[in-house]
Amino acid sequence: MAYLIACRELGGECEFVASGPTPTDVKRAVWGHVQRDHGRLTSSLTPGMRAELERQMDRILDAKVP
Repeated sequence: MAYLIACRELGGECEFVASGPTPTDVKRAVWGHVQRDHGRLTSSLTPGMRAELERQMDRILDAKVP
């Protein structure tokens, strides 16, 4: 089973959905998407905001464990 996170679940306003076989793969895909498609946001993220996004991704992925 693949893990999934939609950008909208993290507060984004686009249709991107990251998927992968492991939570780590999904988180890596999300960060790549943020850098590619939400570049202005990336430059304004503080370390605390990045940590909160990581926690939010963990909560979403933990809730979807098969």
